[in-house]
Amino acid sequence: MKVYLILIFLFPIQLIAQIDLIGKFCSPPSMAVQCITFHADSTFEEQFHGCLISPSNIGTFRKKENYLELTFDDHDTSKSSFTTEQINSNAHSKDSVDLFFKIIDANSFESLPFVTLTVLAKNNSYYTSDFDGNINLRVRTKDQQIPMKITYVGFQPFFFNVEPNTSKSLRIGLKNHLNKIPNGTVWKYRIVKDKSNRLTLKRKKSSLILSKIES
Repeated sequence: MKVYLILIFLFPIQLIAQIDLIGKFCSPPSMAVQCITFHADSTFEEQFHGCLISPSNIGTFRKKENYLELTFDDHDTSKSSFTTEQINSNAHSKDSVDLFFKIIDANSFESLPFVTLTVLAKNNSYYTSDFDGNINLRVRTKDQQIPMKITYVGFQPFFFNVEPNTSKSLRIGLKNHLNKIPNGTVWKYRIVKDKSNRLTLKRKKSSLILSKIES
């Protein structure tokens, strides 16, 4: 009978502690703010908000007494990619073709302005997308492929080849992986309450403190 009573009383204590963590914790406002949102199914989502675009990192969390352990579990291995579609254009002669680029965020599908496109050659040529993520250029017709590179702040460089045998439209989706935390990484936090009795998280070997801002 004593064993059953102990289990009955311990379970609600653990459950309440888990419920207290559910919600959003953020660092103090600054140029870069880190936020972690904890969900009822023991999963979390972590993200930095600042000058650079930061992807979300996900995983599971576990609480033990006054400590919290986060294990990152993101198996997204997708990469930047592009699709092409042959089109009719007003190229001046058979010796040239038109290439129409549309560059977007592969996750949000939003257009990316001011992306740099580099045509890789002996003397590299550089082009910049407009506010709607468009770049239009005319190249000489060739049998061999033209190597190109796209760079954008917050995204990994994307290398690809274009065969200039006909005018075409190219839709390029860039994947943001620069700030992705490797799968299996573990972060440990100490759970404390501040002077206003608000829950805070203090990570080991870090001065950054996350405070609960919403449930």
